[in-house]
Amino acid sequence: MARHFKQQKQVVYNKRKNDEPKAEKEVISADGRVMDLMPNAEFLVELLDEAYNKHQLKAKISGRMRMNNIKILLGDYVTVDLNPYDLTRGRITYRHRQKPVPAEVETDETIPPTKNS
Repeated sequence: MARHFKQQKQVVYNKRKNDEPKAEKEVISADGRVMDLMPNAEFLVELLDEAYNKHQLKAKISGRMRMNNIKILLGDYVTVDLNPYDLTRGRITYRHRQKPVPAEVETDETIPPTKNS
């Protein structure tokens, strides 16, 4: 005697229409220096870039840095990811071995004048 089973529907999770790419998260990356150690593995970080005007924020260590047991000490140079909605908190994603070189911003003053003939 043959058994009849109900045919199960195949459920597909996270399928997007027309294979649209996943939206990237909006983060702001900035270089900073650890100014103070706080409880709960938080750090007070001062941003180095002139555009941020030495802004200070609280930052936690990212999960990968915790897993790989990377230690952060007072005075270390780090890269911090900021959420554009809350600029007072961040996530430390990289510890630099030496002071990072600031990226050059191209302004009108740095562009050489062209000859108008």
